[in-house]
Parts: sequence; C-alpha cells; structure tokens
Amino acid sequence: MEYLMTYGWAILAIAIVMVSLYSLGIFNTALLAPKANPGACEVLRTASQASLAGQCTNMVPKYAAKLDGATSNIYIPSTTPVRATGSFTVNVWSYYGVNAYDSGSPHGMVCAADGSGLVLIGGTPPNSYGYHFDHVTNNGYSYFYTSTQAPLKKWTMYTFTYNASNGTAILYLNGTELTSDVVGTDYQDIIQNNPSLYIGTCPGLGYFNGTMSNIQIYNRTLTVSDVNPLYKEGIGGAPIDIQHLIGWWPLNGDARDYSGNNRNGNITNVAWSASWYSTYTYPKS
Repeated sequence: MEYLMTYGWAILAIAIVMVSLYSLGIFNTALLAPKANPGACEVLRTASQASLAGQCTNMVPKYAAKLDGATSNIYIPSTTPVRATGSFTVNVWSYYGVNAYDSGSPHGMVCAADGSGLVLIGGTPPNSYGYHFDHVTNNGYSYFYTSTQAPLKKWTMYTFTYNASNGTAILYLNGTELTSDVVGTDYQDIIQNNPSLYIGTCPGLGYFNGTMSNIQIYNRTLTVSDVNPLYKEGIGGAPIDIQHLIGWWPLNGDARDYSGNNRNGNITNVAWSASWYSTYTYPKS
C-alpha cells in the first residue's frame, strides 16, 4: 500500500503516456516496415513468359491514393484493352473515410465504363449494403450484394470473383468468403465488353471517400486457396497469379499499370498519402 501511495501517480502517468502513444500508432509495426518506392515491383512480359521483377516482398507501399469522395478518380482508357473472356476477379485494398455511409448513395471502387463494378452503398442498417457488385442490364441494375456493412476506418481487402463456367459469384472480405450465389451468365461480359475502367467512381454513381491501394484484376476466378494467401501477403503483396493478371495498379504514388499490360490511368484530383500506414496493421498469420 505504501508503495502504491508513493509511486501510484507515476505509474498512472506512465500508463496514460503508453495509451496515448498506442493511439497514435507508435507501436504499429507498419511504421517500421521498409517502404517500397513507386515501381519497386512490376511484371515483365515477353512473348513466352511473364515474371516479377524488383523488390516484391516484405514491404509496404510508400504511398496510397487518397480520394475526396467528390471528384477524385482514375480513368483507365481503352487504348490498350486487355479483356477477360468470361471469368474474372477484382481485388482491392481500401480504407473508408468518415463519410463513407452518408446519404445512402453508392461509392464506386472499381467500375467498368457502363457502371458495373464493386461499390459500397450506404444507409442505416439493416437497409444498407456493406459492399456489392453492380451489373448494368437492359432493364437497369442487378445487384449481387451482402448486407454486412463494410468495416469503417479500417484497411480491408475486398475480392469479387465470377466463374463463367457455372455462373457463380463470390464476395470475400479479408480473404474469407462472405457470401456467394449463382447469378447465371449476366456478368461474364463486364470486363470483356468494357475495356475502359474507373477507380474511385462508377459512371452515373457516387465517388469513393477514403484511401485505396493495390488493385488487381485477373481473367480467371481466384479460389479461396488463392484469395486467403493474397490477403496474408498484406497490402503490399504482389499478384498471386501473374499469368492471368490483366491489370495491376499498386497506387503507390502513381496510376501506372504494373501488370506489364500498359493500362496506365489518367488521374483527377487524387492525393498521394505518405502517412496512410499509421492506420494499417498487418494481417494475422
């Protein structure tokens, strides 16, 4: 008791300082991790093979793309179209901003020219969708969605896969399947017939409010045995199947396509955050 009376205030002060440092992210191991400069890792392609080159492991990106939710976007034109023939996978890391759920309007993450794509839609639970994949049809929109709200203010990996052979679509959250359904053949033309892409918005829908990184698109259906290891690689992870990779935008300080397919993006009002990793923690192994 005498010890506590003598040193109690000092112990309390130390505890307060430790809590404050923790809240500031001082103990976040991502702050100490080596940072990859723009273009540190890329896919090199020849007529016969594709291979990774550069510093591709054990690093986090130096920058991430910060979008304002109003005008920010990256447009990838169709001048060098690389299309899936049916099955495809869209994979993206994102951190939603404070206003991500305001007004119930959609916030586009990665979308095709006709507005089909991976989006967040807001609203008050239970009348809200965490994230879903829009598909534009002749009669309007069809939705493949989950009613589980997407994590707010937390770095999260979202994966949408479509298997053209059986018409099955799957949504993954941080490498784990969240929901699936048989949606038929409606989706197989999205990447094939829409070579122009948008990052950060969907044409006719809303803009993404937050930060994005490491977008990968494949022309095959990644399975859970692919998606889970891809998540465990972390936000700086290299593509897991470069033979079927049709687009890779790390968003590490630029909008270049590092898949070797040269689908470079045109930037509108995107800021490159050098402090993004203060909110990031490594996936648990």
